[in-house]
Amino acid sequence: MIDEDANLQKGTKVLTKPKTNQTPEEFLLCKERELGRTISPRFRNFFYRELKAKGNSIEDVWRIINHGL
Repeated sequence: MIDEDANLQKGTKVLTKPKTNQTPEEFLLCKERELGRTISPRFRNFFYRELKAKGNSIEDVWRIINHGL
């Protein structure tokens, strides 16, 4: 608890668990709000294709696409 308070005082971002029943569209809308910019239709289509092809979670596909893992 003390570590959490110290992190909040330093102004670090608190990570929350992703919603388990979140649709891919809702996920991308949340990412748009976090990033402060619009996600292009081309990227959306690529994201959906990768999500279907890989069968991973939405968060995993997002990390793979954005970080090239």
